[in-house]
Amino acid sequence: MAPKVAAAAAKAPAARKKGPSTTPKTAKPKAAKPKAHKPTRAKGMTRNKLVAGIELNSRSSAYHRAGRWAKLDAKGTKSTGGFKKVIAKKAPKKAAGAAKPTVYAAEDTIVKLARRHTPKTAVLRKSITPGSVLILLSGAHRGKRVVFLKQLKSGLLLVTGPFKLNGVPLRRVNQAYVIATSTKVVLPKIDALAQLDNEKKFFTADKKSFKQRGKFAGAVAPASAGVSAERANLQKSVDAAIIGAIKSADKQLAAYLKSTFSLSNGDKPHALKF
Repeated sequence: MAPKVAAAAAKAPAARKKGPSTTPKTAKPKAAKPKAHKPTRAKGMTRNKLVAGIELNSRSSAYHRAGRWAKLDAKGTKSTGGFKKVIAKKAPKKAAGAAKPTVYAAEDTIVKLARRHTPKTAVLRKSITPGSVLILLSGAHRGKRVVFLKQLKSGLLLVTGPFKLNGVPLRRVNQAYVIATSTKVVLPKIDALAQLDNEKKFFTADKKSFKQRGKFAGAVAPASAGVSAERANLQKSVDAAIIGAIKSADKQLAAYLKSTFSLSNGDKPHALKF
């Protein structure tokens, strides 16, 4: 090698070796960047759950967030779920010079509501059959024993004393106000009972007499028409058939129907057998 070339090679810097660069011991190490924390989910848990069994959103909130409340219209776009925008109509203009009412009505006006209920015939109790002796619990004849004849279309019971024995005529009774006894009368066939199905004719009182009664202190009450001849004859024909059946059945049955029912001290109604 020539002396000039050897001198130039000595002056040239040494070639850097390949490999990781070393830092001086005096330099501070750089802080590592923190990695994003990925929470671990339990099996079967979605991102909308706080913990197993508890949702992040309530049922109504999730329903609205999902947009399931909206419906598709004919164009295929989402519209409000059947809600119609109602625009209030403007009140008609009042005539010029019309004064506002300064006095309000003292009482509220009665508004009749539509009654759509159609009452059905009440179901007859199993303990009440034609010929059963019943004890009346209310009304003018309470405490008296009567004979059950049949159930009318209105659901009320048709009973009779008979009138000759205890003064109870043919009348209608609600089955809630009677006690059914085990005593029964074998009733014969009575054709006259078919006429009593017309309840308006035989059991409905005239409403005019109720309106006029007690209207004024000095008012004279209208004279009662009394029992019609048709009703009286019907009572006699029904009672004749029942009294004949009572006499042929038992001598004490007539006295039983004449007596009244009452409770005395020490009697327990729930322990009595009728």
